[in-house]
Amino acid sequence: MTEKSVLSFIHISDIHFVKSSGDPYDIDQELRQAMLYDLENCAKSLLNKINGILVCGDLAFSGKAEEYNKANEFLKNVLQIFDMKQNDIYCVVGNHDVDQSVVRDSHVLELVQDKLALTKDASQLDYIIRKIQNDSVINVEGGLLYKPIETYNRYFHSMSCDYTVSKPNWSTVLSLNDVYNLIIYGMNSVLTSNYKDHLDKSGKRYEDGTERKMSINRGQIPKVSKNSIYLSLCHHPPECWNDDSLVNMMDSKVKIQLYGHKHQQNIDVNEQRVRISSGALQPERGDDWIPRYNWLEIWLENNDLCVKIYPRIYNDIDGRFYKDRDSCDKECNFQLCRLKLSSPVDEHDNMKSKQEENEIRMTTITTKEIVYLFSILSDRDKNLLLRKFPMISYEDGQEIDDLLRQLEMHNIEEDFLTKLRNKGC
Repeated sequence: MTEKSVLSFIHISDIHFVKSSGDPYDIDQELRQAMLYDLENCAKSLLNKINGILVCGDLAFSGKAEEYNKANEFLKNVLQIFDMKQNDIYCVVGNHDVDQSVVRDSHVLELVQDKLALTKDASQLDYIIRKIQNDSVINVEGGLLYKPIETYNRYFHSMSCDYTVSKPNWSTVLSLNDVYNLIIYGMNSVLTSNYKDHLDKSGKRYEDGTERKMSINRGQIPKVSKNSIYLSLCHHPPECWNDDSLVNMMDSKVKIQLYGHKHQQNIDVNEQRVRISSGALQPERGDDWIPRYNWLEIWLENNDLCVKIYPRIYNDIDGRFYKDRDSCDKECNFQLCRLKLSSPVDEHDNMKSKQEENEIRMTTITTKEIVYLFSILSDRDKNLLLRKFPMISYEDGQEIDDLLRQLEMHNIEEDFLTKLRNKGC
């Protein structure tokens, strides 16, 4: 009999911080304070220890550094309530995290994105993207397609939630029980996102709110992994994807799917998966302006995957968050979803190949903390720490994945982390 353990998360999306956020004229300051109050006085007493903050994109409004600085201040307040660290944040990029000025200033990048946007076949996309990212003539540091999210990548590198040519997706493994792991999996739906997202072929803005479909390549769909349950984060929901055939693949492989972008809360459950499209925490104000966010609890019970969703909705009259009655089970402050699991797979069945593993940044709770703490060390302290591990060959400028790979090879992650926490002492 396996021991029951519960993983708990805060799920938010679409905060849209601008450079003026927090100034005396910021009417959304009250909204953010209401969320912090809700977490401190309600979530903290109802939930078990919070294991992470799940962000489905659009922390920023125009992908600028000053906007991420404002977001950082807010997220620190959330983390402080639950005594968590920044490495407990899991975030994916959204269309508002894209610096649109980069695309406007690069005719080459705009042409490349246009070509990708016209490619409907997700499998063909992988072939084209590989050629673009490895093009030696273009030779853009960090990859041409990642140039518009360079600021996002710089900010989230320390949290292992950035995207690179060699690691276009990220994942973190958490233990659910002594058999199953939960894999938090970060996707990238903004490879072709730019200022044309809401423009028709003539360059005029769609009057009915129509927007261009986003390009998701097949390589982004997670591969089956032994005794693992996927929880995916993606900004754009499936109805915004260019290739509809990917939806069935996602549903067959990803039990818990979290999305943002639409600013409309929706919980969709079938026998295969739970799909949660989050309302915006801080949406653009309008007639349908209703801020929302969620708490989540996940555990295994017998052969069921249990997902308890606490949908929270803002009341603009008294400035507080409450349970969203329309999204809860009767007489409850949550909606409980149960999914049947197949039997644990045999050790030799459905395992990822080494090549597939190398395409995704894979961290654990330990190595995710290593990345964060190592990234904020001074160069002097990094050198002092590395001298204590002569078996490690790592220099500044190398991919952090090179360091993680060597730590795993020598089985010294825990020792390295212990010394990191003591700043190398």
